Formats: sequence, structure tokens, C-alpha cells
Amino acid sequence: MNELIAYLTAIKGYAKNIHYTCHSGDFYSKHIFADLISDPIADFIDKIKEVCLLGHFPVGERPLETSKYDKMASLLYPNTSESDDKANFKRIQELIITTLNLIEKLEGLTKGEENLIGAIAEHLQQMNGLLNLQNFFTEL
Repeated sequence: MNELIAYLTAIKGYAKNIHYTCHSGDFYSKHIFADLISDPIADFIDKIKEVCLLGHFPVGERPLETSKYDKMASLLYPNTSESDDKANFKRIQELIITTLNLIEKLEGLTKGEENLIGAIAEHLQQMNGLLNLQNFFTEL
């Protein structure tokens, strides 16, 4: 679960990088879209710590310190382009897909963990679909 928290932290942080570097005529919609990606993730991270780590039964485990998750996430961040919004959105999509693949490999989850991880996967998959619209289908 710690690896998943690190990936989610990287997605949240990279989306904020996009949020503050968007430009051009449609910058505001890109700015808001980056928020749509990142905003639910802080709550998901908190719930993973409470449900999957602390609440795992019969005995839970203590979450790592935030600085350790931040350090793990820092190794996952793609480079942010100051001039190419499309490249930034493609990079976050790659990060989202990698995270979805990680989620698909999780085993031995309790029902509560399955529900939470399913909600996270649903959010990420929805964002992937919207990124497909933005990144790929606009080229047709």
C-alpha cells in the first residue's frame, strides 16, 4: 500500500505542477482539469492510511511519515514542460496508467480495502478516459 500512496502522491503533485504551468487561450479549462485529477487524491491517500494500513485486520500497521511518501513520490515525477501542456497531460496519463496497473496487481484485500481501492481505480480510470479525449481524440 505504501507504493500506491507514493504513486498517488506523485499524481497529485504532478497535477498541481500542470495546474500552475497551463497557458494559452484555453488555460483555465486545463487549470480546472488538473484540479479534477488531483483534488480527490488527498482524501484517497488518507483513507488508504486509515482503512488499508491502520484498519487492516487482525492487526494493522502504522503508515510511513509523510516525508517518506514524498521522497518515494519524488522519484516518480515526470518532468514538467513550461511550454507544452499537451506533453504534460500525456505524462500524467502515463503515471495514471502505471498506477492503475499497480492497482490491478493488488491481492489479498479485505472487502473494505477492495471498495476503497475500487473507488480509487474508478477515479483514475475516469481521468484516463478524459485524458484520452484531450490527448488523442482531438487529433482525429
